[in-house]
Amino acid sequence: MKTKNRSNSIHASLRQLLALGLSKSSSAEPQRITRTVKFKINTDIRPDLIPVLNRHFDFFEKFRRKVLAELEALWNKDQKSFQAMVQCSAKKPYQKKTSCYAWLDTHFITEAKESLDLPRKPATSLLYNLSGGLKSFLTRRETVAEDIQKRFNDNLREWNGDLSQLASDLKAPLPPAPPNLDFENLIEKAIEKYNDWVGRTRAWCNLILVQQKKVERRDACLPRYLKGYPGFFGSQRYATTAGLAENLKKLEQVAREQSKKMPTRFAKLTPEIWTAIQERFSPPEVCEAGEKRRPRTAHQTVCLRFAALRAAHPEWTPVQLAEEILAGIFRGAEKLKKHLAANGFTDRPAVIKLANLYNVAAAFSLDPIRAAGDYILFYEEETPKRNAFGDVRGGLHQPSDESAAIEIMGFGLQKESGKPLYNGLLVCKKSEKEHDDSWAFLYCHTEGQTFELANEKAKLRGKLLTDWTGFASRGGSRKKAEASAKQLARGRVWISEKTPPTVLPLAFGSRQGREYLWHFDRDLREKNEWVLGNGRLLRIMPPGQPNAADFYLAITLERQVPPLADIKAERFIGIARGEAIPAAYAVIDELGKLLASGKIAESYRKQQREFNDAKRELQRTQGGYTRWLRSKERNRARALSGEVTRAVLALAAEHRAPVVLANLNSSLAMRGGKKTMMSLMQYQPVQRALEQKFLEAGLWEAPKRKQKFPKKDNGFIKLIDAWWTSRTCSQCGNTHSSEFYEKLGETLTHAPDEKWCVTVCERPFVLPDTYQYRFRGEDKVGNTNERLQSLLKGKQIKELTGKQREHLIEFLERLLSFRPQQANFRCLKCGYETNAAVQAALTIARKYLFELEHPPKKGEKDRRLKWQAWYQEKLRTVWK
Repeated sequence: MKTKNRSNSIHASLRQLLALGLSKSSSAEPQRITRTVKFKINTDIRPDLIPVLNRHFDFFEKFRRKVLAELEALWNKDQKSFQAMVQCSAKKPYQKKTSCYAWLDTHFITEAKESLDLPRKPATSLLYNLSGGLKSFLTRRETVAEDIQKRFNDNLREWNGDLSQLASDLKAPLPPAPPNLDFENLIEKAIEKYNDWVGRTRAWCNLILVQQKKVERRDACLPRYLKGYPGFFGSQRYATTAGLAENLKKLEQVAREQSKKMPTRFAKLTPEIWTAIQERFSPPEVCEAGEKRRPRTAHQTVCLRFAALRAAHPEWTPVQLAEEILAGIFRGAEKLKKHLAANGFTDRPAVIKLANLYNVAAAFSLDPIRAAGDYILFYEEETPKRNAFGDVRGGLHQPSDESAAIEIMGFGLQKESGKPLYNGLLVCKKSEKEHDDSWAFLYCHTEGQTFELANEKAKLRGKLLTDWTGFASRGGSRKKAEASAKQLARGRVWISEKTPPTVLPLAFGSRQGREYLWHFDRDLREKNEWVLGNGRLLRIMPPGQPNAADFYLAITLERQVPPLADIKAERFIGIARGEAIPAAYAVIDELGKLLASGKIAESYRKQQREFNDAKRELQRTQGGYTRWLRSKERNRARALSGEVTRAVLALAAEHRAPVVLANLNSSLAMRGGKKTMMSLMQYQPVQRALEQKFLEAGLWEAPKRKQKFPKKDNGFIKLIDAWWTSRTCSQCGNTHSSEFYEKLGETLTHAPDEKWCVTVCERPFVLPDTYQYRFRGEDKVGNTNERLQSLLKGKQIKELTGKQREHLIEFLERLLSFRPQQANFRCLKCGYETNAAVQAALTIARKYLFELEHPPKKGEKDRRLKWQAWYQEKLRTVWK
C-alpha cells in the first residue's frame, strides 16, 4: 500500500511534532540546544582593522608557540611527570595544583618571567582549551598503544599459523621472522623497524605467493602496518611542511634515478620476465563494437603506447622500447611542469597527472625486478618512490591557508554593575530601513579598553553612551550548585572615552544576511528565547600574506527546549537507502503489520539522467562541461539530504511514529552504502538533521557528553544493526546468508554436458555458463565450469578448507544473487520479487521489534538463526 505524494514543510511538521512532544512532556529539567552563527568581519569598509587584528593574532600565536614548546620539552624530559600534571585532581595534586588548567595558568601567566604582549583573557582562554587538548593527547596515545599491540598479535598469529603453513605447502622459503616489541617502553624507532619488516614481508607475499605461486591476494596473509604514535599535541601545527613544488621535485628525482638504471635491467631480461612485463603493461581490451576506449590514467596511456611501439617496431630490443616509453613520459611531464610554473600549483588535476606520470616512469623502470621476484631488492628500490609519491598525494590534502582562532569564553555580565566578565560584546544599531540594521562586535584587546551595559540615565565617570544596543547574558555557572537560569541581557552600551573598544563591523552574504538578520531581529531584539554562549575570532590567510587575511566571528547561541517526552509508540517508520532511489520507507504497527510504504525523492533519478545527458552533449560539442553545470549538479546532490529530511519529518508527524534507521556506526552500514544512491556523506546529515528537529520538539534527548557510540533507543530515533535486513525475504522469512549459500553448495552437481546445478526446496537451478568480473578496472567474462573446478579441486564442499569454502560461497552468491537487478529483490527460496529498498525499509522497522523482544547479548552466535525463526513465526501467526 502506497501513500500519495504531498508537499512537505519542515515548519508544519515541527509544529505537529512539538505539539506531540509538549503534550507528553514530563516535568523534568528542560534540555538546551546550541547553534553556531559565523559572520565575516567587514574589513572592506574598515581596512585599518587588518594590521590591528594581525598584530593581535601574531601575539596570540607567539604565546601559543611558546607554551607548546615548553610543554613539549617537559614531555620529552619526563613523561611521567607530564602525565601527573595533566591528570592532577583534588585527590592527586601536582605541585599543589588540583587541575591542569590551574598549573598552566600559574606557570605561564601568574609566575611568568616575561611580560605578556597578549591580554590576560585571551591567554587564559588559550590555556583552558590546551588543558582539554592535553588530556585528549594522552587518551589517544593509550588508544593507539592498544591498537599497536592488537595488530602485533594478529600479525604474529598469522605468521605462525596460516602464512607458515602456506609457505610450507608451496615450498616457498619464508622471509625473516618479525622482530619483537617491548610494549612497556615502546618508542618510534621500534615501530619504524617493525613496519620495515612488514613492508618486506608484504613484498614477499605479493611477488612470491601472488605472482609466482598464483595464490589469490586475499589468501596471501599480508601483515598489516602498525600505527605510529600521535605527535605531541599542537606540534604538527607548526612543523615546516614541504610544499607541492618541493615534493614533486623529489618524486621527479626518484623517477629519473630509476630511469638511469633501466638499461641495465632491461638488457638482461629472460623471455619469461619480458612476457610478464608485457602482461603487466597490456592495453585495455577493445569493446564489442570495436571502439577503442580512451585512456583515463597515465598507466593506461603507457600501456597503449607500449603496445603500439611493439606492433610498429617488432625489431626493437626491450631496451629501445623502454627508452622510447620513458622519453615519452618525461616529455609529457615537461609540458605539465611548464603549465604549473606559469599557473601555480593550484591546478590540482595537473599536479595529480604529473605525479602519476613520474610514478608510472619509476614503476616501469622497476618492473624487471618485480617480474623476477627479487622482493628484497624490489622493496629497497621501490621505497623511495612510494614515500615520494605519498608525500605528493598527502600534500594535496594539506590546507592551503593558515588559520588561527582566539576563544571568547562567554558574554556574561556581573550581576549588579553590568560590567563584562569577558572581552567581547555583540551590538546592533537600528536603522530606519527594515532588516538593514548595523551589526558589529566590540572587542577589548588592549589595556584600558572597556564597555558596560547600564541604565541610559546613569552618570558614569569616564564613560560615553553610544547608539549601540548590546546583547549579553546573565546567570549560569560551571558549578552546578551556583548555577541559575541563563538569560539574555540587552541595553545601551557605555564605552570608555579614552580607550574605547575596537569596533569590528560584521558583513553578511546575500542568503546569510536574509536568514540571520531576520532571525536576530525576531529573537535577539524582541524575544528572550536565544542566549549568547561563547564565541571565537578567526583568521584565515594565505601563507605569508597577512594583508590578504580574512577575519570571521563565530558566535554560539543557546536555547531551552522541552525535555524528552514519554510516548508509547503505536507505529514505527523504517527508512532504508536505495540503489535506484535515494530512500524508501515502510510504516508498521506495534505488531509489525505493514500499514504503508513508498519511495522518497523519486524525481532525483530523473534529474540525474538529465544532468548526464547535458554533460554528454557538452562533451560532444565543446569537449567538456561547464562550471555552471558542475555547480548545479553539486547543489542538487547537497539538496538531496534536505529533501529526504523533510519527507521523513512529514511521515513522523503524520503517523506520530518514531523513525527506525540503520546504525551508521556498524561496519555493514559503512560498507553497504557504497552502491546506494545516497552516499554516507549525504546520509549522515539526514540523521543529524532529524536529531536536531526531534530535539527541538522534545522527542530526542541530547547526550550529556560526547559519546563514541550513539544511544540506540532515543525518543523518536531508533537505531538498529543492519545485519540481514537487505537479505531477508518479507514473504517467507528466508535469510540469504552465507550459511544459506553453503547449503546450496552442498547440493552442487555436475552433469556430463558440463552444466552445474544446485537444488533449492527440491527445485533445480542451472548455473549460467559464464559470469562477469572486474580485473584491473576492466570487465572480464569467465567460464563457470573452469572456476568451479579450480575452487573445488575434486573435493566436496565439506572437505574444503575455511578459505576455500569462503571463496566458493562468494562465487555462488555472484552466480545466484538475490539482487538480480540494481533495484529488485528476488527470493531464491520462494521466488517473491519486490523493490529492494522498500523491502529493506520494512525489515529495518521489524528488526526493531525483534530487538525489543530479543535484546542482543555479548558473544551471541546464533543471532541470525533466532532472527529468521522469529520472522517466520510472525509471518505464520501475526502478519500472515
